Amino acid sequence: MSSSIESLPVEVFELIATILCISSHKALRLSSRRLRLLVHATFAKKAFSELHTTLGSWSVDHLIKVSSHQHLRNAVKAIHVRLLTHLDYETLTSITRLGIFPPPKRFRRVSGVRDAYVADEAATYNYITGSEYPRRLYDGLVQALRGFPNLKVVRIRAKSYEPFQGRNNMSEGDQLFRARCFQILLDAIVGSEVHLEEFAMTKAGPNATPHKGVHLSCSGFKMPPQKLQALHHRFSHLQSLTLSLDTSYNIDKRLPGWEHAIADFIATAPQLRNMSLSLDRVLCLSHHGVAIIRSLASSCRLRELEQLQLHNVALHGDDLAMLIRAHAASLKKVVFSDIRLLYGDWLSTWNMLRACERLMFLRLFALNGDKAPVNALNGGKAPVKFTRRYTGRPNITLDAKKNKRSMSDMLDDLIANCNTQTETATHSINFHFEDAA
Repeated sequence: MSSSIESLPVEVFELIATILCISSHKALRLSSRRLRLLVHATFAKKAFSELHTTLGSWSVDHLIKVSSHQHLRNAVKAIHVRLLTHLDYETLTSITRLGIFPPPKRFRRVSGVRDAYVADEAATYNYITGSEYPRRLYDGLVQALRGFPNLKVVRIRAKSYEPFQGRNNMSEGDQLFRARCFQILLDAIVGSEVHLEEFAMTKAGPNATPHKGVHLSCSGFKMPPQKLQALHHRFSHLQSLTLSLDTSYNIDKRLPGWEHAIADFIATAPQLRNMSLSLDRVLCLSHHGVAIIRSLASSCRLRELEQLQLHNVALHGDDLAMLIRAHAASLKKVVFSDIRLLYGDWLSTWNMLRACERLMFLRLFALNGDKAPVNALNGGKAPVKFTRRYTGRPNITLDAKKNKRSMSDMLDDLIANCNTQTETATHSINFHFEDAA
């Protein structure tokens, strides 16, 4: 005898199913065969549209199983690859040697790794860093990616916040591990012939500062022309690209022309609409980012670019103005955060942004240098919003649609305030920030 919920019209049941959580979906699937069929489409969309995985063999095997399931493979649209640190792998190795599952409380828990797969995951670090080329991992990723016909997004990021805060504290082994994982993932994308719309190396919202970035060295982007050409075919439909670098790592061992590797990589995605670059760690900016921005300003030409985001970089004002000028006809949204101006002033940038006729949104956060927005906060008409966490690092947001004003008028106010602020006002503002922090 059918239950009352099974007697509901299919359309009504589907509306109800859309607001249920995963656990409720699982309970319904176990209730009856009819409910399992009715709830399947919504369940697959919620539970399998985004898959989170490490690069351990057990995780790759799980991807392969999902890609082989005829009722689940079509639901997968995004894959998030999480990279553990060497400290995580040391913990997993210690637990494996002890052989007690779950481990005693004295061991730090590595979230996302089930007790049954600790030994398997613990071997991943040595396998990737010690092999000449981890063919088994490559073959597994290719097989999995080929089985997802609707896959559009691939993100690779650090699984947790970095255990180091200072400069050059990332171990050689961690940098090698991340570089190899990045290269293998790109090889698998090429080998699987998947066409992506988004590729990212951080975790961040549309306007937020990137975090949990890979912080890959510039040498990790150096690729032979044949590989760049193959990647160009796979990235031909790419709409969004987010890169996370550490510009200061291993600078003494780089070959001449190292700074052009980033521009060459970006050139493989000519249809980009959203580009986000994080070139260093917050509050630890290296002057080597200047060379990369200069290379992009002189060679990067993306006709469809609508959103440009720059985070954690030191640069020259003329180079930034040149980069904006090259994309002034298409830019609609610009986000700058944690940028240090080493030469020039910000006025050239504000004036160049005024030439972007389609610009509708501008966010400025923690900028340093002459005529930075921090000096424009003593009155004025520019909308200013402070976040509780970063009281001493101003966040200025100009939104033409929300404020019902033209972007050029709001930029005029910003430029006027930058020009008219006095040295006394600057000191009082800075003192207020320090006191509030």
